[in-house]
Amino acid sequence: MIFEKWAAVDYKIVDGEKKWFNDGTYYAECKCDICGKEFRKQLYRGLRTDVCSDQCAYVRDLKKQKEKRLQARITTCAVCGLGFVPSRSGAKYCSDRCRQAAYRQRKS
Repeated sequence: MIFEKWAAVDYKIVDGEKKWFNDGTYYAECKCDICGKEFRKQLYRGLRTDVCSDQCAYVRDLKKQKEKRLQARITTCAVCGLGFVPSRSGAKYCSDRCRQAAYRQRKS
C-alpha cells in the first residue's frame, strides 16, 4: 500500500513495533486478517481493528455469525452422548443405530 501522505511523518518504536505519529494521533502498521493487505490503523483508546476496510469487516462478521449459528445447532446424542449437527430441529439421536438402540431400550 502506498502512503503518500505519510512521507514526512515521524515514528517511534514502542514495544518493538513501529508507531507512526501524524496530526496528534498514533498509527501502527498491520496486516488485514481477511485479505492480507498491509494498512495503518489508528491507535485510539485501545481500539484494536484487524481489518483494513468496511468490506473486510463485513466478511469477518459474516464468518463469525456463521460460526455462532453452527455452534448453537450442535446437540448431544441421547444414547451415545456424542455431539452432532441435526438435520432437523427435533433430532435426538446422531444415527439410525442410536435411534434403534433407544427404541430397544424403551421396549424392554
